[in-house]
Amino acid sequence: MPPRPRRSRDLAGRRTVPVTPRGRRTRLSTPLRTPAAEFAANLRGAGFMTLSMAGFAANDALMKAIAPEVGFYQTILLRGIGATLVMALLAWR
Repeated sequence: MPPRPRRSRDLAGRRTVPVTPRGRRTRLSTPLRTPAAEFAANLRGAGFMTLSMAGFAANDALMKAIAPEVGFYQTILLRGIGATLVMALLAWR
């Protein structure tokens, strides 16, 4: 008896079952993706990359603005607090 195909998971953790265009299950180990779905995934990735670059630029501008007024270690502390808050918000979501 041949082994059963493993179910894979997508980026959100949902189980995916490979199907043919007619809706039948296949023995492929990866799901079939339409060009529209791949374009949407690429567009979402480009959006996240743009947001991350904007966040880096904002962080850099803020650190350069406050660096002359506060000490070096206070600047690092403020950057760490800000990064921790952003990561906590992302993890909570």
